[in-house]
Amino acid sequence: MSVAESESESEFAAMTVNERLSVAGLLPVWDAAVRRRDREAVASLLGRVGLADQVNEIADAAFAAARSES
Repeated sequence: MSVAESESESEFAAMTVNERLSVAGLLPVWDAAVRRRDREAVASLLGRVGLADQVNEIADAAFAAARSES
């Protein structure tokens, strides 16, 4: 892990997924990816906010929530 990665992870440490995405300016892109059910884009976004190790769990939950909203 590089210094930049560890600094990024500590910046996001106590934040929820939505807080991380919002602080990173990625929430609109996230919402669009979830609406499209674009797992690759969701995985990329989660990696950018330090959640690459939880992609499947978070993506499945986001897709299920989006399905229940429509």
